Amino acid sequence: MRTAVAFTGLALCASSQACAGVTFFDIFYTTFYTQTSASPPAVPDLHVFATRVLTSNATDLASASLAVPNFPFAYNLFPIAPTSYLAARNFASQAAMELAFPAGVYTHTIGGGTLGTANATLSRPANLFFCAEVPAFEPSSFDTLASFPATQAVTLSFASFTRPGVANDAVTFLTIFDDQNAIVFNAAEPGETSTSITVPANTLQPGATYRATLYYSSRIETANAGFGGATAIVGCDRATNAAITTASACPGDLNADSFVDDSDFVIFAPAYDILDCADPTMPADCPADLNGDSLVDDVDFVLFAAAYNELICP
Repeated sequence: MRTAVAFTGLALCASSQACAGVTFFDIFYTTFYTQTSASPPAVPDLHVFATRVLTSNATDLASASLAVPNFPFAYNLFPIAPTSYLAARNFASQAAMELAFPAGVYTHTIGGGTLGTANATLSRPANLFFCAEVPAFEPSSFDTLASFPATQAVTLSFASFTRPGVANDAVTFLTIFDDQNAIVFNAAEPGETSTSITVPANTLQPGATYRATLYYSSRIETANAGFGGATAIVGCDRATNAAITTASACPGDLNADSFVDDSDFVIFAPAYDILDCADPTMPADCPADLNGDSLVDDVDFVLFAAAYNELICP
């Protein structure tokens, strides 16, 4: 399973020369879940350790690495953007992740740019501090993901979480990835009390598939921790992935040939007879459910009939 680690957005300087320097350096422990029904997931399927160095100016540095406590070698970070360096490792269990990246002092080193060679440290406490709650979309929002109306603004709802006492900051955020794993939407809500995020209309393309990841992020942030004023972050995130399928731009065009004709009717008719999208005999993804209510019923028939009369998709 491909999993991308996303982070909240950072403020950019109006003049990169005026604010040249490292802005953030961090380490994150993330436990990933997958939501496949209206019920919250219970068992994690992936654990990821990630480390990052962010700078304001692309010429500030040309390399970055991380020294791990009690390990004889350093991990190289790789440029993923002109001002962002990242390294990540996947693990099957939290225990394996903690064994590879234990408590102690971590040292980031930069070099090769206008800032020269420099080091900065941050400390991971003895115990990780994940929140107790597992992120999950509320049932109505989860149902919406199955037939997401890309041309409309949609508010996705979820529960709040409780920040562990050791954490001095928390962020709730939602990231949507396309089928190439590129971020197409990222919204951060400071704190742990937010219960919804709105995806603006036309953010996604009709008739496409995406992955939404909801993060509950607990953090220990230390200002002016190194590199001449950069912020250090140790984060423990829980994150849940859920699939998004956007509705076709032409409802009723079930075979995606830009026509709503008899070839679509022969797909719609048996689905109409089955009725319930949860029925195992229903075609995958229930394409005839045109209004996204998990049923193929008279409401869908009315929508299909209107599109069938038009024949050619707009």
